[in-house]
Amino acid sequence: MNPEDIQKSIQLLEKSEHVALILPPETNADCCASAETIAKTLSSKNKRVGFLTPPNTETMPRPEIYGMLQKPSFLLKEFIISLDTTHAPASELRYEREEERIDIILSPKTKALSSDMVSFREGKTLCDCIISLGISDIDLFDSLHIFDPSLFTEAPLINLDIQNKNIRYGEVNIITPDKSSLSELTYEFLVALYKEPLSAEYATLLLSGIIEQTDGFKPPRTNADTL
Repeated sequence: MNPEDIQKSIQLLEKSEHVALILPPETNADCCASAETIAKTLSSKNKRVGFLTPPNTETMPRPEIYGMLQKPSFLLKEFIISLDTTHAPASELRYEREEERIDIILSPKTKALSSDMVSFREGKTLCDCIISLGISDIDLFDSLHIFDPSLFTEAPLINLDIQNKNIRYGEVNIITPDKSSLSELTYEFLVALYKEPLSAEYATLLLSGIIEQTDGFKPPRTNADTL
């Protein structure tokens, strides 16, 4: 694993508050174990983690072990309060923060303001960094219209994969075809990232992913490092 990629990943995640995970349309136990472990690890580091593509854990053995994937959180969006000033402009805007609310105060300029001039809508998704797992080409999602494609121009992307055909579309591309599974790659990525051993819970999750993906540590993909 390239030290420069790890250092870049550290820099991106350290300054990120909202982190998105994006998974393939078809997720297997290996991908789910990786996603669950990364999501829990980032959450423990006080990151707000959301999923751009909710995984399907119903076909997975023991779905109850995927707590964050079973009830996935989605990224928060800005909330916009809009005032139509076509016929009644405002001269001043301020806000006052109370214990249990925020008052937004608009001062009229020439005509009285009324509630029918106010509308509400969602703004942009709050996303500081994206991590993709096991996706060879992010453009595959264009036709699915699952999320706003502008996210990929606004937020840096860390691309984790073990497929040779990955087109390296991320700002950071950690592509390791020699690994047995995404779970093995996830283990090395997280340990390199935080310089600390994984908890027993996370290690067990990744072990389950490796066993599933390698059919019980069978060659040719597994080697001494895998074991």
